Amino acid sequence: MAPCYLKGSILGPDFFDISMIYLPYLYFVHCMGSYVDDSKLFLSFQVKDYHDVATQVNDDLKRVVFWCSQNSLLINPTKMKVLVVGTRQISQRVPSDMNRLVLFGKELVHVPSAKDLGLFVDSTLSFDEHITIIVSSCIANLVQINRVKHLFDVKTLENVINALVFCKLFYCSTVWSGTSKKNVKKLQCVHNFAAR
Repeated sequence: MAPCYLKGSILGPDFFDISMIYLPYLYFVHCMGSYVDDSKLFLSFQVKDYHDVATQVNDDLKRVVFWCSQNSLLINPTKMKVLVVGTRQISQRVPSDMNRLVLFGKELVHVPSAKDLGLFVDSTLSFDEHITIIVSSCIANLVQINRVKHLFDVKTLENVINALVFCKLFYCSTVWSGTSKKNVKKLQCVHNFAAR
C-alpha cells in the first residue's frame, strides 16, 4: 500500500505514519500485522474449512479497501500475494481455487514463496530458496574480495567480509535455523571460503 498524495513532501512520512498506525486496529476476522507500509493478514485453518476461510479473508480485504479509500491511500493489488504454508501433503490437499481471493476485482496471485523483509519464505518453510540466494550473493562478494585482498590489511579485510558476507549469512538466522543439513553444508562452504 502506498499513499498517492504524500510522496516527496516534507510532512509526507509523518502523515503516512499517522494514517497507517490505525490499520492493524480495525476489526479483522484474522490477525493483521504491519511493519511500516508492509501489512499482512495471518490465519490458520484446516483444509476442510477452506471455503469459509476464503469468504472471511475476502471480507477482511474489503475492510482494508474501505479503510484505505476513506484515508486517501492507494492499494496496488498486483503487489499482493497469497502464500499457503504447510507440509507438502497438506499443500496438495488445498483446493486449486485457493487464489480466488479478490481485491478491486482482481484475483490475488498464489505464490510458492514470497520475500518478507529480506527473508524468502516458502510454502513448506524449508528456506531452500533463501539459502540458495544468500549463498550465491555471498560467494559472488567473496570472489570480488579475493581479487583485491592483497590491497587491504587484515582488520580492513575483516570489516569488509563482515559487512558484505556475514551480515547476510546471519540475517534472520533464528527464523531459518531449522533448515536442512544440505542447506547448512552450503552455508558452511561460505564460512570456509571467508576464512580462507
